[in-house]
Amino acid sequence: MRKGISALVALATGATLALGAGSAVAAPVDAYAPHATAAAEVAANGDLVKTKYVDYVGHPSTGLYCVHVSQSWIDVDRSVPSAILRDYSSHGGSIRVETTPNSACGSAAQTLTVVTYDNSGNHVDTGFYITLP
Repeated sequence: MRKGISALVALATGATLALGAGSAVAAPVDAYAPHATAAAEVAANGDLVKTKYVDYVGHPSTGLYCVHVSQSWIDVDRSVPSAILRDYSSHGGSIRVETTPNSACGSAAQTLTVVTYDNSGNHVDTGFYITLP
């Protein structure tokens, strides 16, 4: 019975968030990434799903994401990140990551620029995973 009540409360809470004014975004959960310096799972709309030392993601335009690493001791400029598309394999596509600050992300320090493409080379919004070893 307790599981049924918990499920009902969760469902009601979700409905309240969905129907409330504005857009309610669930807080990201801590990522389990014991061998990563920083990591994140990012939704297609730029929301953080899971995170380890990534405090926000900007999404200024289609297929462009600005991933900010929160810890200053992590040298983003010298990092060698790895990124893969999330749930996009059936459509093709690719992902590119830049480690040096650039104008696309406001030349912000501690920020990785991530660009996602469809199989024709056009910018497309799609989720991804990114890891700094």
